[in-house]
Amino acid sequence: MVNPSTWDRLLAIAREHTTYSIRSPRRVELSVHTRVAEDLGLQGELALDFLDAIEKEFPGFEFVGEQGDFDFGKYFLSQISQTFGASWLYLFNRNAKESDKAKKLPLTLGMLEDALSLGYWETARYAPAEDE
Repeated sequence: MVNPSTWDRLLAIAREHTTYSIRSPRRVELSVHTRVAEDLGLQGELALDFLDAIEKEFPGFEFVGEQGDFDFGKYFLSQISQTFGASWLYLFNRNAKESDKAKKLPLTLGMLEDALSLGYWETARYAPAEDE
């Protein structure tokens, strides 16, 4: 169940951090199904700024820490992938290259609102079961 106060605060942060692309200048309709990377256009440093803003707005909430186990690389491309000449930079950082090649999990505003209500990020709660 969505907490209206938490949801409104999260939406304000999402609106503030939404990017606009030349290819897709449309305004994104925000809902619990809105995907942070795909719909809001947040990757790399922009995604980090968005997550930092959430932690600042919700003191006590933790993505990573005593309880939180959020893994940025599972949901977002690295900052290197956003750089002109990324292929050259990958030569020096193979871990980033491998992480960026891996399929990313969707991160939705609904998942974030649920985690905020819980007080921390719990990957097992949102990640699909791995049958393979």
